[in-house]
Amino acid sequence: MSEEAYKHKQMVQKSLFRTISRNLVRQLCKNGFDLVEAVDFINEMLGEVISLGLQDYSQAAKAKTSPKEGMSMSSGNVEALSTNGKVDIDDRAYIRPLEKSDCATLRTWQGDPAIAASLAMQKLQQLLASEENWDSQRQFTDLFVICRKADDEVVGMLGFTDIDRQTKQAEFSKMIGEPSARGKGYARVATRTVIDYGFDVLGLNRIYLHTLDGNIKNIRLKQYLGFKFEGLLQQAVQIKEQLRDVPIQALLQSHRPP
Repeated sequence: MSEEAYKHKQMVQKSLFRTISRNLVRQLCKNGFDLVEAVDFINEMLGEVISLGLQDYSQAAKAKTSPKEGMSMSSGNVEALSTNGKVDIDDRAYIRPLEKSDCATLRTWQGDPAIAASLAMQKLQQLLASEENWDSQRQFTDLFVICRKADDEVVGMLGFTDIDRQTKQAEFSKMIGEPSARGKGYARVATRTVIDYGFDVLGLNRIYLHTLDGNIKNIRLKQYLGFKFEGLLQQAVQIKEQLRDVPIQALLQSHRPP
């Protein structure tokens, strides 16, 4: 399909989706739903769409995340992460605690279009803005970097922010800042390791995350890891001058998958 044909298809689909959505909301209101109830209905529908998609996705996800040559699925020794140690995620990469000197690399990621069009940009900016108060902000964050073994280059970052010690919960986020490292499977295994660290080392009871409305692949992956869809923040963030909805997912200690 040519680029022009692809753009035309996208335009037609977007127009069709808008028409269907508008008619659905109007029909709901016509049948006695107020706008808040209509939003609740749409949230439920989004949850069902994701759940139904998982039925087809789960088998592929299991195959994709099953151990392969050179691709260990073990979460590793998470205790090592609490003592500034390294944990291998496969034979190509490892994770270690974020250091202040890593900010020079993280700063270069701000110009990447993929980061700019995601929720990762906000987290990245907040972290870099707190560089001058590095030690004090550490009580609310626990972050790690993904490094390639070949050259020790930092290619990604993930971990916890907004850690609430009283309620034992924190927000999880991740990003692959190096474009050449995307799609290599680094984040998938690293995510499993850091989630284990959150529960087993930090003693968290609830880990939650936010995802952009259109990133169904990421939503499905997190559900495969045990995260449950909790709701939708309407027009909660602005990406490229467009207000976007943000689904919320969470995983409780008691609901951890084996």
